[in-house]
Amino acid sequence: MAHMIPDAPPEYGPGMGAETALYEALRAELPDDFFVYHGLRYLEVERASEGEADFLILHREHGLLCVECKGKGVRRTGSGQWFRMCTDGKEWPLKEDPFRQAQRTVKDLVRELRDRLPSVLPHLKGRFPFVHGHAVAFPAAFVDDLHLPLDAPRRIVIDASDMGRLGAKIRDLFDLWKGDRPAPGPLEKWEFDKFRKQVLHPRLHLVESLGAQLALNAQRMVRLTNEQVGTLKGIVSSPRLKVSGGAGTGKTVLALEAARMLAGQGKRVLLMCYNKGLARHLARAVSGWDGGGEGGESQAVEVHTFHGLCRRACESLGRPFDVPIGSDRQAAVRFWNESAPMMLLEALGAGKLGPWDGIVIDEGQDFAGDWWAVIEESLKDKDAGRLVVFYDPRQEIFDRGCSIPDFGPSFPLNCNFRNTRIIFQAIREVVDVDMELHPRCPEGIAVDRHLQKSRRKALETIEALLRKYIEAEQIRPEQITILTPHTKANSLLAGIDEIAGLPIAQDPSDRRGAVLHTTIGKFKGLESDVVVFADIDPEDERCNVNARYVAMSRARQVLHEFWKRAW
Repeated sequence: MAHMIPDAPPEYGPGMGAETALYEALRAELPDDFFVYHGLRYLEVERASEGEADFLILHREHGLLCVECKGKGVRRTGSGQWFRMCTDGKEWPLKEDPFRQAQRTVKDLVRELRDRLPSVLPHLKGRFPFVHGHAVAFPAAFVDDLHLPLDAPRRIVIDASDMGRLGAKIRDLFDLWKGDRPAPGPLEKWEFDKFRKQVLHPRLHLVESLGAQLALNAQRMVRLTNEQVGTLKGIVSSPRLKVSGGAGTGKTVLALEAARMLAGQGKRVLLMCYNKGLARHLARAVSGWDGGGEGGESQAVEVHTFHGLCRRACESLGRPFDVPIGSDRQAAVRFWNESAPMMLLEALGAGKLGPWDGIVIDEGQDFAGDWWAVIEESLKDKDAGRLVVFYDPRQEIFDRGCSIPDFGPSFPLNCNFRNTRIIFQAIREVVDVDMELHPRCPEGIAVDRHLQKSRRKALETIEALLRKYIEAEQIRPEQITILTPHTKANSLLAGIDEIAGLPIAQDPSDRRGAVLHTTIGKFKGLESDVVVFADIDPEDERCNVNARYVAMSRARQVLHEFWKRAW
């Protein structure tokens, strides 16, 4: 018994009697390796022309056959005009010769299917894998050979006399269209299944996936963040400005816009931050501007981390940038906090780099107090040079203390645009932040808290979550970030290169098709639709209140927490 799609015969209606008879005969006469599609509608895109195949018969080895079905109430005149005869005796001309209609339908369908093939079966290289042809069926009538046109030989006609031997008739039709030409090699079963399910008749099952909802919410949040750009135009006129704001208030977006505006005024601008991941994000944004170049530099804007600029200064002086290694942590601290900034100051004095007309700093709370004098020296005009600093005191996690000088007016940002309402409320349970959520931010889904009883159990839970999000919820791997207080080698992901069948990336700027793992500190200033925050231990100094605030606020829309101790 053939596979019939749909699995019920057509409902009663004008002309449906013949189609019902043919439907039932095909189902009974053809074996189960045949697939028969009834009423297959299509749109011929190039001509914006709609069409419908009364029956499309498909077999993995024999090929594809399009059958146009007509009831007994049709006739053809000597001039070639076809008419439908109604029960009341009236006649209506058919729009098209049934044989030409069947021929056109199969050509249209093959053209459309051939266009779809490369995305599903690219290894076929555009080759259509089936013998194909057409036929016309008159299930309730006997056809006289003399009344058939020259382009409609009896062999491509199915009439009442064929209905008792329909299986043999269909095979004869496939043999006819194969002719003497070598048939394309049959598809493998898995290829044939993909052709049926993804090329010919893909299932359309629309559900509201979390991935689709995240995409909608992300667009909404981008529009909200852009609202703040207008506020910047009135505040960058001051030579010195401090802009404070909690996580998600748009500081990084505004820092980029400040740099763009200053560059637009013809100024040479330095855009600076502390961590490398944020610097790469800023550099990509700058390189996409008109006139942007490789490596995050445009003609007017340069992007560096503070210590990256120190390294460049050292190299400009012709010296090696010798970072202390080994167990002497104090020596390393002195190098980063004192020696490296002094090299920058020396290079500025020697004219080896800089100075800049304007400096914009993001995540300014991460800068040590002694560095600000060096930053001031980096300005071409100490009095009129522009210096704009964006910062959040609650995100200071490097034990330097937020020590931004009182060098000009302050402007607070009090509206969170990044997080969902539920995540924002969870953040407020951790820290008392002086900001409100924008009223149009989405509600979001509940924050899930898990007890990390063992590494194995936690990994199993995380893998299950990732598989659900990617396979069922249509979330891309690049939308998911796993954050831990310590490096990968000292986290629950130690020794693992992939999770849930996906590679684990460690560079936020190079994570296509991968789930990102990074530390809280390295992800400061960045964000992710889905954050899995693991290895949470309140007794760990790397997991204090400020660090948890930073980690939680990175999650735009979905947050999972894995606690080593009960919360």
